[in-house]
This record gives sequence, structure tokens and C-alpha cells, in this order.
Amino acid sequence: PFPSYSKVEKKLADSGIKNLTPDEYRQIPPVQAMLKDRRISDTIYQQFLDGMNHQTKFARSISRLSPSAVYSYATSTLARTDLSSYENFMRRLRQHREKYDEAVIVARSGKKVNPKEYEFLFVPESLQDSSRSALLDICLLILINILLFMMAHLFFIRYEV
Repeated sequence: PFPSYSKVEKKLADSGIKNLTPDEYRQIPPVQAMLKDRRISDTIYQQFLDGMNHQTKFARSISRLSPSAVYSYATSTLARTDLSSYENFMRRLRQHREKYDEAVIVARSGKKVNPKEYEFLFVPESLQDSSRSALLDICLLILINILLFMMAHLFFIRYEV
């Protein structure tokens, strides 16, 4: 769902970003204007992503009724390609971009910037952490297997005459 205009205005007001007239906007140095535009677009995009993530998590909860979906969720969590891994990566990327924007401002002011300080480093969660995250899906798979085996066994005993 796309955020309504009033929600976006409220989110921008809460973040401390105020609307500027065109004359005020022209007086801002270009780098600050670029950063202001980026913060506004990031705020709108983040609100959109929050709504999408809510829908995705809701759909994922419902689809857990299917053993194939549970298997898919467990394997994607173990492989660190699930939604939470993506969210962690995107959060780290936003933090890096903010740090990089600060470096641009510092460099534009004439100070020397060490590029090594602004390298993008992302360390995915460990296998132990992803195993812990996948534990619910794995337990659910085991439970479904036991349940289906018991049902098949009962039908087999009942059918045999």
C-alpha cells in the first residue's frame, strides 16, 4: 500500500524535516539540498517498505499451513536469504550511506578524508544465529511429518481387513 499524503507529511514533520519555499531551497548549498532531498525520499520509501514488510509477514504467517512453504522458509533462513537478512543488509546499507554523505560534506569543506573509514562492510549473521531463527520452521516441519505419519499409519491399520 502506498502511504497517504497526510501520513507522509506527519512522518516528515516527526523527522524534523520542514517544507521549504523555492527561495529558501535555492539558498541551501547544493550538497545540503541533495541530502535533504534524499532524507525526504528515504522517509517516504521507508514508510512504503514498512507497509510491504507488514504484508509480507502476514502472508508468511498464513502460508505456514503448507509444509512446502515451511520448508522454503527454513532453508532460506539457514541460507541467510530470507526477509530478515534482507532487512539487516538494507539497514546496514542505509547506515553506510549516511556515513558516506557525512564524508562528502567533510570533503567539500576542504578537509582530507580517509577512504578506508568509509568502506562498506557487511557481516551476515552467523550460522548459529540463523539456525536459531529457523528453529520454529524446523520444529513445525518435524511436527507436520509426525502428524502425517500417524495419520497414514492409522488409515493403513483401519483399511487393512
